[in-house]
Amino acid sequence: RMDTSSAELRCLLNQSRRWTEVDFKMSGFTKEWEWHGLTPLASAALHGHPQIVRYLLQSGIADPTLEGCPTDDVYLDAFKALDSTHWGAPRTDSGERRDQCRKLLDAARPFSPRAEYASSHYNQEARIKAGFPNVPTDTAALRRAVGTVPVAACEGNDAAEQGRTAGAGHERPREGNGPDVPGEQ
Repeated sequence: RMDTSSAELRCLLNQSRRWTEVDFKMSGFTKEWEWHGLTPLASAALHGHPQIVRYLLQSGIADPTLEGCPTDDVYLDAFKALDSTHWGAPRTDSGERRDQCRKLLDAARPFSPRAEYASSHYNQEARIKAGFPNVPTDTAALRRAVGTVPVAACEGNDAAEQGRTAGAGHERPREGNGPDVPGEQ
């Protein structure tokens, strides 16, 4: 179990990148806004990684209510990220992994009060310096609820397990970043 009182750990699991939006006016002046990017939990939900979503929720530290702005005029917390793409357009696919993420976040929702500092506008004082003080209403119940949601094994775990039992390290490393193509050696 993680020490949920650790300010450093709270900062690590809820931190997001900061970015600046600049609007150039015809008069030569600029208007600037600073935004929080997505938190690790919102990013894992966006990309459909239920194992990571479960781990972060069960830590009792990752806050699903923190909003981020990954791009212009798109504001997402972990709950909203499930129904969004990188560009803010609604998803049209119905992936099993995304459904697992939804079930995990739905299980955590009753224990996740919205943080006072959840806004996607960058505010170092409220989020970072305060140490992300928002906590679940009942951490033990949150862990139990999230733990009851079935989650499929990580992709590649079967191959990794087979490699350990069949002499891992003796295979020729695969070149390139793409998936294996049948017939290629």
